[in-house]
Amino acid sequence: MTENNDLIGSPHSENKTEIKAIVAPLNDSNAADILELKELIRGLNDAFEIKIKYDTAKEAQINTLHAELQEYKSGFLLNILKPIVLDLITMHDNFGKMVYDRSKSQSSDELKLYSDVQTDIEDILYRYGFECFSTDPDVVDFDSKRQRIAKTSITNDASKDRKISERLRKGFTYQGSLIRPEIVNVYTYKPDVSA
Repeated sequence: MTENNDLIGSPHSENKTEIKAIVAPLNDSNAADILELKELIRGLNDAFEIKIKYDTAKEAQINTLHAELQEYKSGFLLNILKPIVLDLITMHDNFGKMVYDRSKSQSSDELKLYSDVQTDIEDILYRYGFECFSTDPDVVDFDSKRQRIAKTSITNDASKDRKISERLRKGFTYQGSLIRPEIVNVYTYKPDVSA
């Protein structure tokens, strides 16, 4: 037992006591540090969630603004181009009229030149998003949404009422919107009053 007593009073036993005295607060300190770290991680997690929600809302807002800008840009561009385009369409129509009016009196080379100019105008318009159209020749019913009547011809045949008699000018669209309808002549039915 004296050896034990010697150990208790020895410098080694004092070191063990000191170590316990130092370790005990460290264990308490570690627990406090762990709790503090947990709180910091929760705070970071909350901040991260808020940032994700903010970024999602911000991205949605940016997408909405971009769509509105594209729509504005499209309308703005059309407003700028429309007067020039309408003049080009008038020129296109005039060349078409010259081809039609002179088809009997002029050589085919001159008519081809007029027709080529018309095609060039169509190509120019197409490069800026304008497309010309002419309804299918097999479709003979007048479509008031895409066509405009230039002249009516009276017929006593009821089956020809509101049918296209002649296609005069092509129509034009811009990104699906009608700029100028196709110009056509249409039959109008009138019963023969003499019968």
